[in-house]
Amino acid sequence: MEGKLGLYFKKNFITIDNEKIEYFEFKDVVYGINFINSHHNEMLHIVTGEYSGTYASILNSDENEYDDVVLIKDIDSVVESIGNKVDFEKMREELISKIGNYYVRNKKSSGLEMLLNNKIVNEIKKTNNLDSELSEEEKSNDEKNNISSMYSSIKKTIVSQDEQIKELIASFFQNQKVINSNLDLGVIKKLKENILINGSSGTGKKEILKKICKFYNIPIVIGNATLLLEKGLSEKNIVSLLEELYHASDENLILAQKGILVIEELDKLIDKPTFTHIRSSKEELQKDLLKLLNNQPFYFNDIKFDTTKITVVGLGNFNTISKTENLTIKDFIDLGLSRELVVKFSKIISMNKLEKEDMIKILLTSDLSPLNTYKQLFESMDINFEYTDEFVEWVVEETMKLKSGAIGLKTIVDECISSAMFEIFSGECTGISLIKPENKNDKFYLLEKDKEVEKKGFLKLKKK
Repeated sequence: MEGKLGLYFKKNFITIDNEKIEYFEFKDVVYGINFINSHHNEMLHIVTGEYSGTYASILNSDENEYDDVVLIKDIDSVVESIGNKVDFEKMREELISKIGNYYVRNKKSSGLEMLLNNKIVNEIKKTNNLDSELSEEEKSNDEKNNISSMYSSIKKTIVSQDEQIKELIASFFQNQKVINSNLDLGVIKKLKENILINGSSGTGKKEILKKICKFYNIPIVIGNATLLLEKGLSEKNIVSLLEELYHASDENLILAQKGILVIEELDKLIDKPTFTHIRSSKEELQKDLLKLLNNQPFYFNDIKFDTTKITVVGLGNFNTISKTENLTIKDFIDLGLSRELVVKFSKIISMNKLEKEDMIKILLTSDLSPLNTYKQLFESMDINFEYTDEFVEWVVEETMKLKSGAIGLKTIVDECISSAMFEIFSGECTGISLIKPENKNDKFYLLEKDKEVEKKGFLKLKKK
């Protein structure tokens, strides 16, 4: 038993010209526990993201997988590609930026290759978008239901940001309506909203965007202003990000030009006393961003990328610089962002600061809470999982010391539980309780042992 990083796909079939064609639709980058099931199939029990709890087959040359399939990736090479940082979210972003939507087996059945047959891709998309045949009234009702269900879904993950979620959903809905209309390009430019989101780390800025884009099936690429400023150390620039967006859209230029380009850590552009070469990089990056926000075209590989319909989202934690939380355009200018750049963001959203009560609510109710994801894992193994109120409060207090928002909750919980995982996976335990220790060197858990359990490999599988 060991943890594995992989690409999660749904295996499907489509019939074209009386030929049944197998294809794989990409869903997400996942991490999970690798094991062999009772049918001797190699499996992955996914423990991350919205697919947490799913049992997926590992892709194999025998082609006998279930409908949920995972293609294992070499975690060491992925870690190396993001600067040798063991950060799942950054690994996920790196892999997603290079993944298309549809794949088929390669000739040796040893892996997958992107589906490049446009006829098949179009048939798949047509099959997956039957709602396009709905009447205008049905579409309108469906859109209202979609917005409501999207809001309800995101609220299950992102806690204490209800109004911010509504604002972002409304902005994206407006943009999609506008850019897919028959309006004149000049009108589209005036109606389309670029968004600037201010908030501390771990308040859910990126997660909300990812979920909205997934719901609308909009391609999204997230760039980091810090990396963009590291001239000579990073190959990242606005052009390379647009190229990533193009590849994320299965090289469908029309779709890519309606995508979302996110620049995080925009607060790093604030003009503070610094080295000359860094100040120069900041000025150059602001010029490139201004060019993007002014809807000017960019070029790469003989491709002209029209940015008229692209949505640009800037993320930053400006609260570390300003004591004011609900910043206005004037505040951003006073802080040091160029006036020409700031005024191009027609929508400014400030995330709520997470207080202790909010963090407790996130830990207890969010579907991405580490307590809830561990609960799903242990339930799948018939292991009882409990925790005390004192433990929850202690985790929140320790997390707030990190000043990393909700992101730090997983760090603290993982540290508390990691030393118990070997005994749990060895099949010796029937339950685990997380507790606040009495003394500094005490363990954070109590294990219930089952002496009669027969050790059948490393993983105790769920009883049927």
